Amino acid sequence: MAECEFILSECEYTKLINYIMGIEGKLIPSLWYRTPKWTTWKFPIEILSSCDQLNGPIFIIWESFSIYPIKFDQVKRNDGIFYFLSQGTGGPYLNTSPWIKRISDKTSIITGNIHYHKKYWIEELDKMVEAPDVLKEKYRQIIEYIQSMGSKVSAFTGKPIYWVGNEVLKMLEEGIDIGIKLKLPNRRRKPSNGLQV
Repeated sequence: MAECEFILSECEYTKLINYIMGIEGKLIPSLWYRTPKWTTWKFPIEILSSCDQLNGPIFIIWESFSIYPIKFDQVKRNDGIFYFLSQGTGGPYLNTSPWIKRISDKTSIITGNIHYHKKYWIEELDKMVEAPDVLKEKYRQIIEYIQSMGSKVSAFTGKPIYWVGNEVLKMLEEGIDIGIKLKLPNRRRKPSNGLQV
């Protein structure tokens, strides 16, 4: 699986999702569905206001090449039968897995990733297919966009590696604790609970 980890402000994440979706992109959230029919989101605010309801990543599809339906699986729970989206089926598509971390009453950051599967099970063809070049190119463009928003930073332990948005870097420089210990090489900053130098 190809994957890019990031830490962004709400504003930066909103810009990223708007860039990813463009004109034809759509978001399909991983939720517990009562029927095998998914919900489509069109705006980043729907992600930010509903992160706690997700049970998996958000699927990002494009009308021009995400031509196969995503498969539903089902699970029986105490409160009935629920349906969920099966990863690595249909599409092809990208996934984003966001988590909102509240820093203060007015400030949040988004930690998460963008990724895609290298192969997809296509039920209509009854076989696994490689991720197409058009999806790989979309991913490459998105990674370049993320990189333009900030800097590559490692956790204090060395892993994982994040792309950290400039607005989050500014929080760290101001001594704001974001709850993630990061190491910024070749930078001189005042130490804080969220930043090791």
